[in-house]
Amino acid sequence: MFTSQQSTSVSSNSTTVSPRPSSVSTSPPTTLIPETPQTSLTSHEKRSPELDEPKTESAQNSLISVNQTQPPTLDELKTVQWHPASLSVALEALLNHNIPVMEYGSQILYRWGWAEVLLTVEWAVPDELLAFASRVLTESGFPWTPVPKRYNPILGGWEDLCEHHIRDAAGKYYIRLYDLSTLGLTLNDTFEVRSTFDPSLRLLTPKPPRYMLSMIQHLLNLPLQHPRRPRVIDDLAGFIEGFIFRGAPANTQYYGEEDWAVLEREFLEKVPSAVEYIKSWDWGYVPDKGYLDVAEAIVRDAKKLRTVTNMS
Repeated sequence: MFTSQQSTSVSSNSTTVSPRPSSVSTSPPTTLIPETPQTSLTSHEKRSPELDEPKTESAQNSLISVNQTQPPTLDELKTVQWHPASLSVALEALLNHNIPVMEYGSQILYRWGWAEVLLTVEWAVPDELLAFASRVLTESGFPWTPVPKRYNPILGGWEDLCEHHIRDAAGKYYIRLYDLSTLGLTLNDTFEVRSTFDPSLRLLTPKPPRYMLSMIQHLLNLPLQHPRRPRVIDDLAGFIEGFIFRGAPANTQYYGEEDWAVLEREFLEKVPSAVEYIKSWDWGYVPDKGYLDVAEAIVRDAKKLRTVTNMS
């Protein structure tokens, strides 16, 4: 569900997840993948990540997966994420050196249905390959650079956690390279998909339950005023709205209190199914069962994203 203007991720007076994360820009029309036989979707439409199995009518009316034992492929994109052409060169260079690459940030949000422009590119690699991956990017024409001096209000606080590589001639935009452990993920928490911006290349994406757990862990381990929290809240709100609640088309407009009242009512009607849906997941190893309580709490009431922490 999008509004006509960007907003913060969680409404201050509502239990609903806000229309979209505020960390990235609305994209221009995406490039269609020519070999897709189905009717293509444009960038202003919200795509629902589908499972491999065809949906029955009853499945369409429920948020419960038709296959609870297998992770959704999230690999049926009908459009290509808007991006600079050089990114294919960068990703291919890493893959040609047998470096496992996991997408992060706006690529994940695009895969879950948001119309995201790929401005700041975020990838993660195994910890022991971070230095090697950084060298490969530099040798491929994407030079390493120190942490940018200008502050980003959404991605701020994350600059010190990654290596930066310049991806454009003006030196304005970057590839951010993390090690997986910094994000709270491992290779076992991922599966292979085709890239959101180049369907000829395949990389890794986090399994939704493991991604949600990693984000909850970030929230619990960061104080409420920590500069790294805003991007966690934004991305997790986008995940909940796009993947769990399967929100309305991205071009949906809401005007005035009456429309927002309708939005609130629709959200509340979906909550029981959404909670049942996440309870059906195979979460894998969970170090603290309290994480699952937090997951249910933030699905029931998105305002809790701003208050969840174990830190004083």
